[in-house]
Amino acid sequence: MALKIIGHRGSGRTDNNPFAAGIPPQQTLLSFQRAIENGADGVEFDIYLSKDKVPVIIHRKGAAELAISELTAAQISQISLPDQQHIPTLEETLICLAEMNARFPDKKLIINAELKGPGVVAQTLAVINDVAARHPLDRNQIFFDSLEWEQLAELRTLDPEARIMPALSTARLFNTARQPDAGGKYDQQVFRDLEDFIRDQDCCGIDVMTADIRPEMFELAERMGVGLFSYPQGPKPKEDAAIIQNNIGLLDEFSRRSGKEVILKVEDVEAARSILEDYKLGRPASVEKIERMMGMHLT
Repeated sequence: MALKIIGHRGSGRTDNNPFAAGIPPQQTLLSFQRAIENGADGVEFDIYLSKDKVPVIIHRKGAAELAISELTAAQISQISLPDQQHIPTLEETLICLAEMNARFPDKKLIINAELKGPGVVAQTLAVINDVAARHPLDRNQIFFDSLEWEQLAELRTLDPEARIMPALSTARLFNTARQPDAGGKYDQQVFRDLEDFIRDQDCCGIDVMTADIRPEMFELAERMGVGLFSYPQGPKPKEDAAIIQNNIGLLDEFSRRSGKEVILKVEDVEAARSILEDYKLGRPASVEKIERMMGMHLT
């Protein structure tokens, strides 16, 4: 099994993003469609609850200078976005992705849903069950992650078959407020907690930033028999270009060796594939490619 590359927030970030020209607004139906049409193996998105407990797809807990939790789903749908788009509900998104899966039958599209905010788990699961009963949606395509591990534990209680992955922030993994250098060491208590959580909750993977991957992470994943999901985010693309490219190559090698799902979430799928090809050919990836993959402005 080879490394799969999916679209982060659809076809890429468009908030404060100089690469946004010509890119549909992030986490909209058009963004998801465009990502898959452009070769992504799936998409990633975030889920919050509206005031009337409808799961909606948005990165942050606010929109139109109001908290999503203070707006009904109908009010949220009226928020105007470029390209005649709107903030979609989870139901709309899953139906859209089921239709895209039918258009590309050779792909089993990856759906990476990040759970955010209180009360989101039960409502998300209810929507998934409803859509799966009416549309050709394979629940095994859906991978759930969250920085709030209690959300995943709740999901495991409600759905013993759910595919769940604990997510790790840089701050938590290294117990630091600053981005560590390549020699930074994991907080060993956090690492032990991670292993315990994977075992106790029967997780299928770990979600970790690409620049934060150290040999111990691959060793843990291999020992526990789980995959890895990764996102090449970080404030130091120039300094971290080599480690990011190297870790992408190692992720691909781990996927082929382990047979587990290994997923890279990026802003630019073409740039990510080119970086992987550079790795295989022994060429260093340019900072420009790294920044495009990360959706950052070239400097």
